[in-house]
Amino acid sequence: MAINVGNNALASDFISSSSGAGDSGKVAKLNSQGKLDSSFGVSDVQEFTANGTWTKPTSGTWVLVEMIGGGGSGAASSRAGTAGAPSGVNSIPTGGGGGESRVELIPLFLLGATEAVTVGAGGAAVTSTGGPPTNGNNGGQTSLGSLITADGGDGGNNAGNDAAGGGVTATYYNSVKQESGGKADKDVIPSPNTIFSGAGGGSAFLEQDGSPQSSSVGGTSTHAGSGGAGAVSSVVSVTAVSGGVRGGGGGGAATNQSGGRIATSGAGGRGYIRITVF
Repeated sequence: MAINVGNNALASDFISSSSGAGDSGKVAKLNSQGKLDSSFGVSDVQEFTANGTWTKPTSGTWVLVEMIGGGGSGAASSRAGTAGAPSGVNSIPTGGGGGESRVELIPLFLLGATEAVTVGAGGAAVTSTGGPPTNGNNGGQTSLGSLITADGGDGGNNAGNDAAGGGVTATYYNSVKQESGGKADKDVIPSPNTIFSGAGGGSAFLEQDGSPQSSSVGGTSTHAGSGGAGAVSSVVSVTAVSGGVRGGGGGGAATNQSGGRIATSGAGGRGYIRITVF
């Protein structure tokens, strides 16, 4: 059978039978389109969504490590909208920052027989019931032993500042791809979108007298966790949306303290790690 340049080569172009013992007359595993299957050459894949232990396989040369830090939780505030409140006391709780993503290619011999795996926890949600506002919690770091670490996103704040995503600061053996986590924007506009890292959560704004008020959506991540939306109301308690798993930042929440109303932020999404040996 003729093979045309530029076309996919099929197994049928080379052999008419695969019967018989051993490797003679066999081809590598193919997918339904006749291309090499994605598992070709991969000897081991281990994924972690919680802390655990990675065990080195008996074969392989290189290790591809893909990891994302935990997302930060949003901030919460219920101090606005109170009769007699000091001038300029507005609520501007930001969402939490997204977790950093990191892809590293390292030689297998650098890893021990086992390595501790830590999956960064998402920052826990916070509440505010009158009085001082509450800042969000930072997301946890994701790590493989002491070799590679992806930072978690910052917790949201009430200081009128952006909440930073997990930052790209360290340099490792062979960085294939690094992307800092998405920030949560203090200006109550949609948080930036990301590709591989967690996106930041949305923020909220409530004027001291209860009007105007606004909230924003979190950023969208193509391959990781998206940020949760912020929440605001001057008449009821509110709960913001949590960040998506794989490092999404939680949303910020704002209400006023009349009638014991409660503002609850969105939690950050947990991190993730996948270790592929080939």
